[in-house]
Amino acid sequence: GVKMGRRRWFPVLLLCCGLFSQVFVPPGLSSKTQSPREGEATVARPSHAGADLLVREEVAIDRTISESSKAKPSESPEDAQKWMLLVLGLFLSYALCDLDKVNLSVAVLPIQDRFGLSEADVGFASSSFFWGYMLTQLPGAMLIQNVPGGAFTVLTVGVAIQSLGTMGTACLQYLNDSQAALWLLCLSRALVGLGEGLGVPAVGASLGTLPDSRRSSGTSTVYAGSTTGVGVGLLLCPFLIDQFGWPFIFWAFAAAGVLWIGWWMSLAPTLGYKKSESTEGNVPWKEILQNPAVWSVVACHAMSNIAFYALLTWMPSFFSRG
Repeated sequence: GVKMGRRRWFPVLLLCCGLFSQVFVPPGLSSKTQSPREGEATVARPSHAGADLLVREEVAIDRTISESSKAKPSESPEDAQKWMLLVLGLFLSYALCDLDKVNLSVAVLPIQDRFGLSEADVGFASSSFFWGYMLTQLPGAMLIQNVPGGAFTVLTVGVAIQSLGTMGTACLQYLNDSQAALWLLCLSRALVGLGEGLGVPAVGASLGTLPDSRRSSGTSTVYAGSTTGVGVGLLLCPFLIDQFGWPFIFWAFAAAGVLWIGWWMSLAPTLGYKKSESTEGNVPWKEILQNPAVWSVVACHAMSNIAFYALLTWMPSFFSRG
């Protein structure tokens, strides 16, 4: 009873985070969409003549949009291949990112048994990833505007650092001291987070280069790589650990990252990343930080991430150890 009582917070916390992420709206936003109160003036509905005029205007606008879209030149086969390769490369990079997130969630069980790590040690090692993940996202966005190749280069470097950190986790098999193993585990996971943090702005900037006709489908496909990586990782990791041992999954996923880098770099001439991408003006940080809508999105995203990453990190241990 005591053991189960300690874990009752886990599903309760996830439920609270999910509810908070759905209902949180900062003051000042909801007032813009509230219906008029009793006694307040309401906007009069347009007359029939006014409604007919609005309909005619909408039809004219639709006709203009249709004619302008027909006037646009059709996409060449070379451009179509370019955008498809870009979306595929970004999709695979996102899948690799989440494969490298989820591998430790499963492999931590045999690692913990081998080195005698406590639950606190596992939590410390798991959090190392997120510290690295947080630190490089804003610097990564700045690097995109200043390094040759822009987002293409930053994403390549990010996956390289991420794969190096995954190799470092595999090197735990050569250690016997539990304290040294804990520090190597923390360092390697921090490296994985540093690399993946660079990838977040790089993927977003790359998606911004897609033409309007492909942006929605391309963005949806790329971000589907995240859940694909989680699903494939949770299915494959237990089987691979059972057949080849826990170090194998880290060597295999690191090798997949190296293969992706080689393929991605071969696409540079096709994708046209030869010169530094054009830079934009200074970021209006003051306006961004004072915007309540920004903080609404930040709060919702933070709460949903607490629930998602708590499940991703601790659920295998939760089911295994009760």
